[in-house]
This record gives sequence, structure tokens and C-alpha cells, in this order.
Amino acid sequence: MQILDLGRREATPPLRRVSDRAVRHWAGHLRDVPPLTFGEPAAGGRRGHRYWHGRFSSPAAYLAVRAVAARTRTDTSRVLLAVIAVAIGRATGVSPLTAKLIVGNRFRPGFAEAVAPLSQNGVLRVDTADTTVDEVVARARRAAVSAGKYAYYDPAQLAEVADRLDAERGYPARITCRINDRRVTTRQAADGGLHDDPVTAERIRRRADETFLVWDGPLDHLPEQMFITVEDQPETVLLQVIFDFGCFTEEQAERLLRGVEEVAVEAALDPAAPTRVTPGSAGG
Repeated sequence: MQILDLGRREATPPLRRVSDRAVRHWAGHLRDVPPLTFGEPAAGGRRGHRYWHGRFSSPAAYLAVRAVAARTRTDTSRVLLAVIAVAIGRATGVSPLTAKLIVGNRFRPGFAEAVAPLSQNGVLRVDTADTTVDEVVARARRAAVSAGKYAYYDPAQLAEVADRLDAERGYPARITCRINDRRVTTRQAADGGLHDDPVTAERIRRRADETFLVWDGPLDHLPEQMFITVEDQPETVLLQVIFDFGCFTEEQAERLLRGVEEVAVEAALDPAAPTRVTPGSAGG
């Protein structure tokens, strides 16, 4: 299928109805969001620059995420989504978290071999306050399924609905947190044999010294306030991250990233591990 063929299909009544349903799903999330996910940016930055990108790698988090996935009988993508949401809540006080999730639409019938871009933003909301990490995993799993189901739509139709909702609520609003798990081969490896590979506290401790966080440099522009990508790297959780340091302090960004490992390890070792997220209180 070529891109013009895809365009013709998208103009047919069945796919227009798919877009209608997806846009209604988006509208439910956009109706009451704040102007920006992490508040209005302030003056400042890091070393004179507002936008920075970096890398966080944690083999210990990889082992812990696998352990949680095995216990909760889900996959590592859902666990990572939950862990990241809890880490965001602890560092920023933002809960529930409304975020965009990049979804590949090639699973849809007839689209596997299409010669066209087929990734769009899904939208989800996950409440992380006053509960356990395992419960957030269950919530993230349900939210991610809906985000994927309703991630195929006409962007112009969504923009029209967003503009209408801006007028109704009296202020413009954008979801400025985006998460992308773009693992392919390593996701299959991480999810394989989950129940045959018990994770112990000692195994996690042995890998903890390998954790690192590096800032790779400034960027000129960023459409989001935070963009986290899970990279295809074996036997570690490798996050490529971009932050708007008009909205985050450097200490807050580092606390968020190291919190991914912290939350995962706590949950791996204790099925009743609390999220310790207090809405509106940065640092949880």
C-alpha cells in the first residue's frame, strides 16, 4: 500500500468512524488538562541553555522491571510506563499524569507492509498517588491498551476539537509530556522467560554500580517539556531524555531519572511498595 492508497482508505466511512472514536477518546483527556503538564516555564536554564538532552542507563532497573513484570503478569513496556509515571510524580508532584504515548499503527489490518508513516500519538492518564506501584502497573496497562486502540485519527480533526475545547475551558492547553518505548529486539528479550529467571536483591545490588546519567548537550528547541524514549539496548533500561529546564531544575530532572531505578527496585523487592507520590508536592 502506497501513501496515496492509504489516504483514499482514510477517507472512507469505516476509517472516518475510527477517527471519530479516537478523537472522542482524546477529548475526554483534553477537556480538563492544565495549560501545560509541568506548569508555566520560568526564566533560567542549565548553563545558559533552556533545553538539554541526556542519557540514563540502569541495569539494576532492567532486572527490577523484569521481576515486576513477572509478578504482575504483564510485559516490561507496561511496567516501565508505570515506573516512569511514579518517578515523575515523586519528582514533580504531578498526578494524575496525562501523557502522550507514541503508538505504531502497523498492527492494524492491511497496514503491515504500507509504505507510509504509521506512528501517531496516543493519549493516556495514570493516577499514581496514594497507592502501590503494582496497582499503578495495572492502571498503566489498562490506559496503554486504550491509548493504542485510539491512536489512529485525522490530525486535522483532532486539532479542531482541541481548539474547541480551548475555547470552552477558557485557556489553551497542551499535553507536554511524551513517552516512547521504541525497543524492538530487546523488548522481546526482556519479556521472554520472565518466570524462568528469578531476580534477587543480591543480583540487583551487583548491577547498581553500573548506573549512569550523562547530559549530552543543549538543544535549540523542544516541542515538549519532557520527552523520554526507552532505547533498544540489551540488559539495561536506557532512557534518552530531553528536558525543558525552564520547567525543571537540574536536581529535579536527576531525581526523576534516578527515581526510575529507585521505584523499580522498591517494587521488585516488595509487592506492596507504595508509590509515595503526593500530588502538588515536588519531591513526593
